Amino acid sequence: MKNPYLLGLQQVQPELMAMQSPGCYWVTCQRQEDARIFIRQVIAQQKSATLISAAESPRALLTPEPVTAPQRIPLFSLPDNKSSLQKLDSDLARTISNKNGLVLFYTHAAMWDKLSVEELTQWVKRIRRLLIQKQFTLLIITYGTPLLTFVTIYNVIFVKLMASRI
Repeated sequence: MKNPYLLGLQQVQPELMAMQSPGCYWVTCQRQEDARIFIRQVIAQQKSATLISAAESPRALLTPEPVTAPQRIPLFSLPDNKSSLQKLDSDLARTISNKNGLVLFYTHAAMWDKLSVEELTQWVKRIRRLLIQKQFTLLIITYGTPLLTFVTIYNVIFVKLMASRI
């Protein structure tokens, strides 16, 4: 495993906290405040990270500021709509350099309900290609209760795509 990134969880075995690069990981917290705390914990464990938020101001997510955060954290806001979600891969391709190894994307779980099964499939394929090309790790952090159909669709599509080769 090269360039592992840590989730920043206390009392969890290190091998369960490490994220591989390139890779895509998804964490959903029921409460918004738990998701905000989780973001600060993850960032506190990194040498560098980029934060993108579609739910609220990315700067607000870092309040209070993580104790051991990187000196510079690029912050990006994404409009809370279907179009911006579908264009996330092209936005990332333009703005993320290979130096920004870990990208955190924060939004509410309901945002993903805006995509159809086919749109979600295409989104995952594009993100996967970009992760491999740019060699970075994407951690998607959502809050709220995802619909059961979305979780089922995501698990089927994502596991299948990540297991296959381009």
